[in-house]
Amino acid sequence: MLYQMLEDDFDVEIIGPASNKGIWFPLRSLKGIHIKISRTRNMLKMIDGEIVFASKPLIGSFGVGILAKILKGKKLLVDIDDWQLGFIKHEYSKLNFAQKVIRLVKDLKRFFYIDSYWNCMLCEKLLFFSDGITVSNSFLKNRFKGTTIYHVRDETLFNPERFQKNALREEHNIPINDKIILFLGTIRSHKGIESLISAIHEIKNQHVKLMLINSCDDNYSLGLKNEAESKLGKRVILLGPISFEETPEFLAIADLYVIPQTESFASSGQIPAKLFDAMSMGLPIIATNISDIPDILQECGWIVKSNSPAEIASAIIHAIENPDEAIKKGKKARQIYLETYSLKIVKPKLTNFVFEIIQNSKS
Repeated sequence: MLYQMLEDDFDVEIIGPASNKGIWFPLRSLKGIHIKISRTRNMLKMIDGEIVFASKPLIGSFGVGILAKILKGKKLLVDIDDWQLGFIKHEYSKLNFAQKVIRLVKDLKRFFYIDSYWNCMLCEKLLFFSDGITVSNSFLKNRFKGTTIYHVRDETLFNPERFQKNALREEHNIPINDKIILFLGTIRSHKGIESLISAIHEIKNQHVKLMLINSCDDNYSLGLKNEAESKLGKRVILLGPISFEETPEFLAIADLYVIPQTESFASSGQIPAKLFDAMSMGLPIIATNISDIPDILQECGWIVKSNSPAEIASAIIHAIENPDEAIKKGKKARQIYLETYSLKIVKPKLTNFVFEIIQNSKS
């Protein structure tokens, strides 16, 4: 989305490392984006623009940007959309003292991995090299300062008027009278999917079904899928990764979107981008009281306690039994999105931010 917000005013290209699997699946099908893939050690040679805009404070992005600043005189910006060190602290919190020591030693050996403690910790310490920082929520702003740029979506692509729910359900063999509760994204332990599965299990209405669309296939995700199938049987629809362009289609199929984040180091510095996906598509939303979520949702969703399947279940039942209220909240979500978080609204803010960096470098 940074690319899309800047491409009209600047010549933009994406340079980055990739594993043997290539470009991240949800982005592979995007057209019109100039992407160069290279090994990390060759990325510096490929940088020829005035400004390097690093994605996340990591060695493979921000570290390369620091070298470009020192050796090539480039201006260096960094976008911090999640608290990377928080993800690692969350994992470390599950370990005992001996396990933490072992993990710290291992992380030193795997320094360049994005989930290495030393990689994330060092890059946070080196943020003084940056000429500007953008962040995605108030936690990150308090920690790193910078300019807040929320996750945005193109309101012309994420537009509920483009889709017919009944036709899409027929295409995907989903009964019209089923109530589809959607979670779409990367399954991680701080996402609270266990609570969502338990909440659906508590609901007696057999037409209430969970659609779980997951973008990865690690052991944790596979375990949760097995748990969902065991508890819910035919009341769960499990799908693998979908492309970014397919996302609004599956949102259009759903009746409710649930964001069951748990309170943790990982979630404190994160605003799920899927929150804005759901708002843009006019879906009523149930979410936990984590990070900036309550402030963003305001009157366009229901806020529940984290780690509370009973509260999630109660909110789902309420939304289903009060369809007029749910529709009203969905329309309000779309309105707030268009007025505050859409591409049209946020794009000028980011563009002006970059222009100011350029202007300051010339003065």
